[in-house]
Amino acid sequence: ERSMSVRGGAEPQVEVSTVVRVRSLVHGEERVAERDMEVRPADRSICVPVEGTKSILRFSTVLPETATQASVYEESCPGLAHDLLAGRSAVVIVGGAPQSGKRYSLVGVHGDFARMGLISRLLSDLVELANLPGEVTAGGGGGGGPRRQ
Repeated sequence: ERSMSVRGGAEPQVEVSTVVRVRSLVHGEERVAERDMEVRPADRSICVPVEGTKSILRFSTVLPETATQASVYEESCPGLAHDLLAGRSAVVIVGGAPQSGKRYSLVGVHGDFARMGLISRLLSDLVELANLPGEVTAGGGGGGGPRRQ
């Protein structure tokens, strides 16, 4: 969901994609029905209890607890390697409470391909693109992998 437009000399408008990854419970944690949020990936929303009511928060993508590192990369960084090599700027912001999985999402598990984080996956795509013949095109394919012409 990245787009940029310039109208009548105005500043470029950039649409920001917000991807939420819901962390699974860790050892010793329990679900408490009245405090737990309701994750709705199909609706791209999370229903959060706030002071006796429920607030619905909407995002570009909501990834469930079962999301793999690969799906997190594909959903949050589609075409990022292409855009960087084409000279575009980009930023990935990872936020959350302590122990919520920020480092795991970014770094993953060293030496375990399936659990590689965003940084390793992006570097892998950049190296792959740099080593393949052809011209890199901006805007990449939706899966974060190389797109050549």
